[in-house]
Amino acid sequence: MIQQCNTCRFWLFAEDGGDDDGGRPYGWGWCRRSPPQLSERMSGMLIPSLGNRSDNYDPEDVATVQRVSDSSLFPATWHDKWCGDFEPAPSPRADWDAALADMQEKKAAWDRWCAEDNNDLAVPACDAWAAAQDHLVEKVRAPDAEALVAKFEMARERWDGFTIPDEWLDAFAADALTLAGKAA
Repeated sequence: MIQQCNTCRFWLFAEDGGDDDGGRPYGWGWCRRSPPQLSERMSGMLIPSLGNRSDNYDPEDVATVQRVSDSSLFPATWHDKWCGDFEPAPSPRADWDAALADMQEKKAAWDRWCAEDNNDLAVPACDAWAAAQDHLVEKVRAPDAEALVAKFEMARERWDGFTIPDEWLDAFAADALTLAGKAA
């Protein structure tokens, strides 16, 4: 893996420059490795009384806290830079596979307790499976069309005879837009 900003887990893509040959975004973005920064020079210009740390501050300075917040940003970088604190970004496939495995494990536990007719354990196991399935569908982007179809199949099975929740429908739409190459 190339160690550069657009393959780092802390980098947030900002402006579209397209994709490089490896399918990674290029353009510029923000490094979120550390909290947003405000230079000493900028803070001195925005809140002069902070520099002398006196108890006698100007009440007008309180109103400038919003300006300080607005002026605090994550460092902007080009996609092909690297600071030395690189950590590889998880792949959508790895996220999907991990969430799917977690959901399948919880479904198997529920099936096991239902087969033994043990309601004391089946009910919490069902709740855990449903929460894992909600997480998979709502929070984990489908890495490909096959995964999106799997989400539709989950909806068909789980919500048969019921209305599919808006959160699931929103997730399907976000997945479809992402897979079509448009930001969700």
